[in-house]
Amino acid sequence: MRYYTLFFITLIILGSLYAKGTKPLQKDRTFNELESIDNPELQAELETLKREFDQQRQAIVDRYEIQIENLKNERKNKINVVRKDFAERRKVLFKKYGVKRVKPDKVNINESNNSLEKSMPIQPDLNSKKTRKNIKKKKLNN
Repeated sequence: MRYYTLFFITLIILGSLYAKGTKPLQKDRTFNELESIDNPELQAELETLKREFDQQRQAIVDRYEIQIENLKNERKNKINVVRKDFAERRKVLFKKYGVKRVKPDKVNINESNNSLEKSMPIQPDLNSKKTRKNIKKKKLNN
């Protein structure tokens, strides 16, 4: 029973995450009366008009999405220019006051990985006398 509820909850969460990623266009209410019309010629004309409207509306949405992307790129470039400017100004201040900036050491990735492997055992030593029982006994005795 727990597995079914867990599965159901997982489906709900994944469905909501999937729904957030897709952003469908909202239907326009301009053509709501289309179903109630009995005249087939009028209905056909309204269908073509509706398709044309949807195409033009999608074109507008697409143009604005492109403009939004361009604005995001422009913002990113301006922030990078400001960042570089402030980095230069910071260097000038450090030089003016005679303070040397301490740069972090660049460590070779392979060396750092080797040192971590040596310092951290992957599997616990089963022959070791440090077991949970022994540690709890020592804590109780102290």
